[in-house]
Amino acid sequence: MIKRYLWSFVLLFALVSCNDLEDTYSDFSGDGVIRYVGKCTDVTVTPGWRKLTVTWDNSVDPTIDKIKISWKGGNITGDSLLNKDATTCDIVGLEDGMYEVSVCGVDRKGNNSLAIPVFGRPYTMNHENVISFSRIIAKHYFVGNRLVLFFSNWDNNVTSASLKYYTVDGELKELSITMFLVYLNPICYLLPDKIDPEKPVVVERSGKIEGCDDIIVFDPYELSHDKLYTTDFKRYVKTKYGLSEVSEAFANSLTELEIDYSYSSLEDILNLPNIEKVILGKNRYLKEEYLKNYGKDSLRLNESASELYEIDRSIKVLEIANELYGLTVDRYNQHFLSDAILSAKRKTLSFMNKYPNPLPPEKQYFDGSTWEISCSEKDEHSFNSHLEYLIDGDLETYWQPEVALYVRTFEITIDMKEVKTVAGIRIVQKDFNPRIDFASTSMLPGIIKIKVSKDQVYWQDAMYMEENTIGDTCGEITIFDFPAIKEAQYIKIIVDDQTYGQYFTTALGEISIF
Repeated sequence: MIKRYLWSFVLLFALVSCNDLEDTYSDFSGDGVIRYVGKCTDVTVTPGWRKLTVTWDNSVDPTIDKIKISWKGGNITGDSLLNKDATTCDIVGLEDGMYEVSVCGVDRKGNNSLAIPVFGRPYTMNHENVISFSRIIAKHYFVGNRLVLFFSNWDNNVTSASLKYYTVDGELKELSITMFLVYLNPICYLLPDKIDPEKPVVVERSGKIEGCDDIIVFDPYELSHDKLYTTDFKRYVKTKYGLSEVSEAFANSLTELEIDYSYSSLEDILNLPNIEKVILGKNRYLKEEYLKNYGKDSLRLNESASELYEIDRSIKVLEIANELYGLTVDRYNQHFLSDAILSAKRKTLSFMNKYPNPLPPEKQYFDGSTWEISCSEKDEHSFNSHLEYLIDGDLETYWQPEVALYVRTFEITIDMKEVKTVAGIRIVQKDFNPRIDFASTSMLPGIIKIKVSKDQVYWQDAMYMEENTIGDTCGEITIFDFPAIKEAQYIKIIVDDQTYGQYFTTALGEISIF
């Protein structure tokens, strides 16, 4: 009997439980089983010019009545209903930014399918790929009423490019910039027409960007009249004139340009409207015996002669400057534009005057026989570097410290025993025969620092720049005329070790003060 009651209780509990589950399911599911609308698949977004092209695959669900495209990005939102068979859509008129795009199917009751958002960014004028698109003209110079153009490498994505300008007669003209024009003028191009520099010169471009099928018409840009100078020229102005900036007034005042040490390009002369002459290597005083031993034709690049790193550009610029305003060139020894280089380039430069090795200027040097000289790096291991030879007045003796395994900085201090009025200093390199002594060539410093002091407490740079270039051939003389007369008792010369095989050392021949 008890078992019968227990089984009855279990059956009753099961019926109650089933009814509760059914009630819960019914409440959750509403009128019946939920039927989802078939979703679109393989949705992709391709960027275009101020647009996004969306493609997708439709579901085979027969209840789909429309396709809905929705997008949002920044302050822009939108949607569009398309025919149920549509598989692509262009979202146009977009601004720069990242957009979220979704595609879903819609049935006749307005139910949407599930949609997985995808993202895309249209091409606009603010897009980095558009901003970095070739500007066609890498650099330009307004030279009076003439215009010199330096083209960038031709970009095959350019579909058209032109330069619009006004002639001096007021005529608006257009230069078509083609691949052939760029290839035929790899260095620079002198516009044949005389232009009106007061009116705008405008570059127009169109082209394609990788990943975008549209041809983009880029915003035109006007060639600026602001003058840009190379790093070498700005350093030259700082070294020679103490100017941190090249003003228009200063540029207009230059009639001569003296360049002595290796230089990138002479193109800056196109920014100097009153330049009459470029003087090359006038202040490099090489030892005459060196020239006799080796001959002028052997004054090779990277060995002793100053060089132009962009030789073709420099030659072309000189030719243009000579054509436009009669520029001439004075060349000393074989510096910068050697006969061998000109011959290889098939250039004569009839406007270039050739001069031999210049003589150092006459100076009244102080007698240093009673002076004291010291160095921050002391001789070790009974080695004698002969520091005293630097002020003995003999150009054939030299100071040379012992080789080391690490780079040292030598601060050489000369005590003249009394305050003197100092106008400059002469630095002489170690004298040796480079045909025999190959090792010494690598010891010669190319940079020195010159400081002066009255009391060894306050030191000041003697030149405009802290670091100054010196000629680095055997026995070469470098003269430093101080920009202003100095009252000093102490002169400090600072040089660094040079690489000597696997070791380090340096050398100097003479330090003379005037």
